[in-house]
Amino acid sequence: MGQVRHVLHCLHLLAPTTAGHEKIGAGGKKSDLHFVGIFQQLAQDKSALDLTAREIEERFLSMGSCVQELTALSTHLLSQSERLAISTGTEFKTILQGAFEVIEKQLEFVAQYQEINTRLVNQLADYLEKFQKLSNCQEDLDRILTPMRTICVLFKIHSVSLENEERSFFESLTMEIGSLQQQASAKFGEQMTGLLKTGEALSANIPNLREQAREQGEKVRQKKATIEESMGTLQRQFEQMQASHERLSQAGKELKTASGGAVLGLQYQDITRQKWEHVAEAIQEMSQKAGSTVPATDTLIFLRDVSRIQIRQVTAIQNDLSQAQSTVGTSVHDMLEKLRAMDEECQRTCGKSEGSAAVESMVKELLEALSEARVWVAELSSMARTTSSAVSSFDKTASDVSGTLRRLSASIGMVALNAQVQVARIGHENGLDVLSEFICVSSTAIKSFSETVGAELDRLVGELHETIVECRHVEEKTREEQRWLEEQGRQQEEQLHVCRDATVAVQLEVAESLTKIHEQAASVLGHADFQKTSHDGFKQLQETLQQCADLADQSLGTTVSTEVAHHVHHLKKSYTMESEREVFEATVAESRSASPPVKTVDRSTRKEEKIIPSGERARPVVPVESAPERDMAVVRRDVEPAPAVTTEAKPAAETKPELGDNVELF
Repeated sequence: MGQVRHVLHCLHLLAPTTAGHEKIGAGGKKSDLHFVGIFQQLAQDKSALDLTAREIEERFLSMGSCVQELTALSTHLLSQSERLAISTGTEFKTILQGAFEVIEKQLEFVAQYQEINTRLVNQLADYLEKFQKLSNCQEDLDRILTPMRTICVLFKIHSVSLENEERSFFESLTMEIGSLQQQASAKFGEQMTGLLKTGEALSANIPNLREQAREQGEKVRQKKATIEESMGTLQRQFEQMQASHERLSQAGKELKTASGGAVLGLQYQDITRQKWEHVAEAIQEMSQKAGSTVPATDTLIFLRDVSRIQIRQVTAIQNDLSQAQSTVGTSVHDMLEKLRAMDEECQRTCGKSEGSAAVESMVKELLEALSEARVWVAELSSMARTTSSAVSSFDKTASDVSGTLRRLSASIGMVALNAQVQVARIGHENGLDVLSEFICVSSTAIKSFSETVGAELDRLVGELHETIVECRHVEEKTREEQRWLEEQGRQQEEQLHVCRDATVAVQLEVAESLTKIHEQAASVLGHADFQKTSHDGFKQLQETLQQCADLADQSLGTTVSTEVAHHVHHLKKSYTMESEREVFEATVAESRSASPPVKTVDRSTRKEEKIIPSGERARPVVPVESAPERDMAVVRRDVEPAPAVTTEAKPAAETKPELGDNVELF
């Protein structure tokens, strides 16, 4: 009995003293020496695993910080992707649609006024043809005015015999007729020549104007088709980019959901910490029991069963760490799958080169189209000014010709009337009456000529005036359109640049966030590698506990108590998690099934037992059911067990992994 108590004393100390070694060496059993070595190793293993537990705790804390950062990054990425989807879905779309409408409006305006310009040029060509037909009126007028010279000579001859007053009248009449004839021949001829020259100049320019109008019309038609095709392409590109941004936003939501799964792995921090505290407390109690006054048999049973329980508890801790690593790893790998999908979308629309180039290309094409529209309107305005200037000069010349004819007709008519009055006063005997009649005939012819040609000229001048008004209207409208287009172009350009910069900036932010999430996910996976940290230490502790259990079992032999739970029942009360209690019950059940019946001895007869020499006496058997309560008392532990924390009930619809242990989420 003294040897057993010596062994228990050594177990309590865990690290035996030199005196203890000498005592064991002098009279102790070999198994006692084994117990001392085991508890030395157990103390070392526990000390090493205390460091490992702290390292695991630090890993959990670091992983928690990384998961928190990962969740924040995922939330930020979701916000960015949603902002990107909104930017392309509403802001950019509105601006692009506005630019499309401006360009389409300009195409319609240019096409409309290009047709007007073409029509005005054709009208001008028609006017020139009509004026060309009037060029023969100069010869007709000359044929009418030529006899006037003869009449003037005859008036001079026949007025010689008249008295001074009558002769003076006919001399002045003759001079006036000569002046009118000369004026008609010179001025009218000069004006008609100028009109014809203007017509010739315009005729020479009309092919250029027609060619310019034709080329402009063809250019507008081609460019309209090209721009419509480009607008369609841009619209499709925009829709693709918008769809890609929407997919990014959806993937961001899925990524945010997946990041929540990593949080579930963090709850194992409390689980493993509490379990390890219970294991450490049990090992501490084993050392305390080894130095108590509990009978040797009960102590050995306690050591054996507690060792077996702690072996399973250590295995459970390893499984929990593996489950934590698996849960976090699965969540992170799920996130990586989502990230790969986002990477592909980002490569197409949010890359530093591709994304910027796509948006830049859209903006560039729209700005080029707006710029070309301004050029077309400017060309229309220039063409309208050219046509208006040509028609105005032609109109002025034609008006001068028409005015000259009217004045000539009125003057000749006045001369004829004066001649008739004077001849009637003088009489008909000198032949002046014949000359007077001839002047009247000439006056009538000139009047008829003036009315015919003048009416044609007036009609042409009226049409020219209408053309001038229309040209000026076109010119004014094109100037207004040019001013409006320049203003709209500036606004569209500013909006496009702002929206482009904002979209590209968000695209780059998304790409950078994806890079950060990749880095953070790798960091989480690195911190979640618990097996690398704890495998060897836990394995060594399990081996030492197994050695302790085996040695206790060997020391007990066939005399083993069947009431195992009676010695370790207090451990179950300290367990706050269902899994620990399940391990406890499994170990107890296994011990019961492996334990043979035990003989018990009535304690009341121990006083009358004969003391047998140590070499002859058998090992006493202590009845468990009659053990004093002080033998069943549990020594107060230095470390208080972690308080039980309840988890909130999860909805049935959630698919997050559930834990049987009652612990607080991280």
